[in-house]
Amino acid sequence: SNLPPAFQLAKVLVQLRRELRARLRAAQSLGGGRLCAEDWKALAAPVVKEIEAVGARDFAGGSACASDTCRMWSLLHTLAGEGLRREISERDSGRVVSAVASEGSAGLAPTKPIPPSVLLTTVRDFLSEYFKCLYCRRHFLEQFDLGSYGLERARSNSSEVVLYLWRLHNAVSVRVVAEHGCDRADRRWPPLSVCPRCWDVMASDDWDVLSESAALQTTDGGGRAKAKPRPPGAVAARSTRALQLRALPHEDEVLGFLMEAFSESPSAVAAPPLSEEGAVAEVPSLTNAAPSGEADQRAAGAAGAAAASA
Repeated sequence: SNLPPAFQLAKVLVQLRRELRARLRAAQSLGGGRLCAEDWKALAAPVVKEIEAVGARDFAGGSACASDTCRMWSLLHTLAGEGLRREISERDSGRVVSAVASEGSAGLAPTKPIPPSVLLTTVRDFLSEYFKCLYCRRHFLEQFDLGSYGLERARSNSSEVVLYLWRLHNAVSVRVVAEHGCDRADRRWPPLSVCPRCWDVMASDDWDVLSESAALQTTDGGGRAKAKPRPPGAVAARSTRALQLRALPHEDEVLGFLMEAFSESPSAVAAPPLSEEGAVAEVPSLTNAAPSGEADQRAAGAAGAAAASA
């Protein structure tokens, strides 16, 4: 299992596996066997109870998210950050760190780095089945399948996975405000008030991620114009402030910020949660933000990172 030892789930998971194997052997015997819904619920009950205890014990703090899309983006950024953290941990230590060794749980696999291609494919497949916002799901899959925003680089590089999801999230945020007519909003994240070193506001060029996002809103990826459906109540897309104002990201700085915000690393900043709108709404533009102490800004903005969503 890749679960942290602190969750203390290894014993109940091992027991559940043993019981399921016993049921399988019984089903393959001459006498046969069965596993009905009530049987499964009874077998899984100890695991469910322990998971509920973990939630009450370790995840009882307030959430910065008030929507499923916000929680989805937070999950994706956390998975990407954890994949990179494990890769760095293994490389630095010269060995694979076991997440369950301290529990003495023989038979459970040690924690290993997550191959970037496996993580990305798993994310795509999971969202294609379980993302409840149908419009958001269609848009995510469309852009993923087009290979936008550096996807091919990300398939073989864990750092690029972190940055790929960040680029995609920014593109989605800009698309959302454009489709809803919020042309005065600059939803690029993180804003200067949170990470002043993440952006070059003196840049003379457009950020290709936003240019690509604008093009994908009006074409099918092959340059052909298309009529793109909009969610109920949406208005025709307009040029948003993010597209009007130029600022290029310093991706090395952005990567460090994302790892602080979403990875359980020694240098991670403990951040209080913000409201869903707070991370962006307080800063109408990258160019007129008024940064103060950078450490305080990072701490203030990290937990509200995924508030902008599709």
